[in-house]
Amino acid sequence: MQQAVLTSSGDELRAHHLPALVTARDDGASAVPAAGGFGGTLKQSRESTERANILRALEKAGQSRTRAAQLLGVSRVTLYKKMKKYGLFTKPPVTYPFDAYGDRVGNG
Repeated sequence: MQQAVLTSSGDELRAHHLPALVTARDDGASAVPAAGGFGGTLKQSRESTERANILRALEKAGQSRTRAAQLLGVSRVTLYKKMKKYGLFTKPPVTYPFDAYGDRVGNG
């Protein structure tokens, strides 16, 4: 929760500010540790925080990867590698220029 507060902006704490470790579990159980409990490995905490920071930087930079890398203080290459690691690339739909042509001439 402390990390979410630190990485959020504004007056509200929202679900997207929380690390993936807290918001998603495969077994459906609550991922929030009990008071004084242990919330996962250091690697899991680091990765969920890193992923959240990348998403936040992309949002703040208007999805510009170059600007997000600058905000994060890393190179574009480093940002790309981390985005790939965390599955943050979205694939645009593939369209071909001739698809629309076939529709226009009634061959579609």
